[in-house]
Amino acid sequence: MDKMGQGNNRNRELAALDIIQTLNILKEKCSTNQNVFSICLTLDILSSKLTNKTSLKNIDVLKSMLVSTYDDSDVPKEYDKKKIVEVCNFIEETYKSNLIHEVIDNIDNKYNSNFIEEKEMKHNTQCVECKNTIDSANRLLICKDCGAHFCETCETWFRGSRKAGESPLCKKCFNPNESQISQIKKIFNRKKPFSIILTVIIMLCIIGIILNGIGFLQINIKENQTQNLSSQHELVNKFGMHFILVPKGSFLMGSELDSSEKPVREVTFTKQFYIGKYEITQQQWTNITGTKNPSYFQLPNIGQMETNRPVENVTWSMAQEFIAKLNEKDPTHKYRLPTEAEWEYACRAGTNEENEFDLADYGWYKENSGFETHIVGSKLPNAWGIYDMHGNVIEWVQDKWHWNYDGAPIDGSAWEDGNSSARVGRGGSNSCESIWCRSAFRNGYEPNVTDGSYGFRLVMEI
Repeated sequence: MDKMGQGNNRNRELAALDIIQTLNILKEKCSTNQNVFSICLTLDILSSKLTNKTSLKNIDVLKSMLVSTYDDSDVPKEYDKKKIVEVCNFIEETYKSNLIHEVIDNIDNKYNSNFIEEKEMKHNTQCVECKNTIDSANRLLICKDCGAHFCETCETWFRGSRKAGESPLCKKCFNPNESQISQIKKIFNRKKPFSIILTVIIMLCIIGIILNGIGFLQINIKENQTQNLSSQHELVNKFGMHFILVPKGSFLMGSELDSSEKPVREVTFTKQFYIGKYEITQQQWTNITGTKNPSYFQLPNIGQMETNRPVENVTWSMAQEFIAKLNEKDPTHKYRLPTEAEWEYACRAGTNEENEFDLADYGWYKENSGFETHIVGSKLPNAWGIYDMHGNVIEWVQDKWHWNYDGAPIDGSAWEDGNSSARVGRGGSNSCESIWCRSAFRNGYEPNVTDGSYGFRLVMEI
């Protein structure tokens, strides 16, 4: 098969994966007795993604059924959840036919495994190997050969070489070859013990004090590994938008967890830049554009007026129009979307590790969001004071989509060459699994796609 044919197949697979995820969200809402407004909203999102005529007709039937549950007083009655789930299962089987066997396994093993693991977690709150707590940030794993239980934290023997969709193996059943051992050692050698870093910093400070009496010593330390930014590095523009100063420095971009995130490479920023402390809100959208709020999650779809939720249902092209109007109204600064490298650098906030924290404290995702957006800044910020980098809404960045990082820039600039029309989205959304909210996770979306998952934040150049 030629490259164009492979690309078309991959696009169909990605579209089918997106639809199946939305179907799972809809079934989840039914199982948790979500209200009719919420069900109808997800049906509208699903309709925009479907291409099969029979599936679209089934969705129309469901919409008609839900409309009939209202009387003149607008009091919702009970709706047929079983019928909705049956239709979802029928549509899911239709779109699974677009997936090769490997991708179906990928869905079962990588994205939907949380349902199995949650049942196990009720009986096993601690890992039997390392005694760490089993939760959404540290998943329970089951050996495919012998059925032994262990967790992601202690699975050091296989994690470096296990491919996406590949079932885990316990330490006893895993027999790595020499190349896998070399790869694992290479990954874990990147980690620098905190005590060594602290010792180096103290020694440099002592040397600086001694030499201060005879001259001025300037020591350049990579700021992304040592500096936590304070409030004095925050700037507020005339429209009340908050920006955090991001230091120049270097970091390792990407991960070994997915082929689209490889190869891991060092990216260096020689200049500082400001990035939005929060995602652009619905109120800021209407103030700058003077147009109607495009978001799904506003009245009457939610029960109260909250204009400080992130604006969503925004295409990449709409984000560019917003930026053009903002630059016109504030010519003293230059605003734009962050590059993909800038976004991940700001998200990691001075660390080269993946999300080593309780995600529920820092972001809104499938497990805690109620399948809707929330007011920006209502979770904890990262080490640099930036909020909502994980979940709430998928954030558009400037770069075009590429299937991996082969040939990607190493200076932090946007990667805009290539034939793809898709643009990159980062951070995951309120309806995403936790694995989609990782610092390194990336996906491509057509620039005119819209639903309640897509928003953005800004960079302000210095």
